[in-house]
Amino acid sequence: HMNLVKINMSSGQISTEPFPQPSEIKMPLGGRATVDYLLTLFGFPAAHPLSEENQFIIAPGFFGGTAAPSSGRLSIGAKSPLTGGIKEANVGGPAGHKLMRLGIQAIMITGKAKEWKVLKVDSRGISLEPAQDIVGMDNYIACDKLRSRYGERTSILIVGPAGEKKYLNSTVGATDNEGRPCR
Repeated sequence: HMNLVKINMSSGQISTEPFPQPSEIKMPLGGRATVDYLLTLFGFPAAHPLSEENQFIIAPGFFGGTAAPSSGRLSIGAKSPLTGGIKEANVGGPAGHKLMRLGIQAIMITGKAKEWKVLKVDSRGISLEPAQDIVGMDNYIACDKLRSRYGERTSILIVGPAGEKKYLNSTVGATDNEGRPCR
């Protein structure tokens, strides 16, 4: 049984609900299809990409968490600030595997926090924690600091200085098996 995690950054509210079963939606979903499904279901077409209404989706691939070769894919999607259209990007690395092993099929984020936050997801739960100490840091330095805080085997998704400044060409970096944010 897989879960959908909903996070409202404005209120700090985190909720978890069962992800719809394939029989309810007529097909099994993973990765890119999950992003499309959730943006179609919950997205607001007229929302500005950098507004609180935009949905930001993180969804492991269909075979995430399994031993299948190259199965640790992760899709990240939202309405793009660069194009105004829906954009999904796909990345490899351990994060997709770890989310699926925790029973998470998708994380859907809305809203805007008053202060920078780290979204921590582990076997003990999901929480928002202060991130002021990494704001403005280069991704590699920030990831080193986060791994020293949360453990060397931590998988990290990070926007870095470009995302913090809302540059239209910013991206989400994902760490590889060695902890480098190079994906």
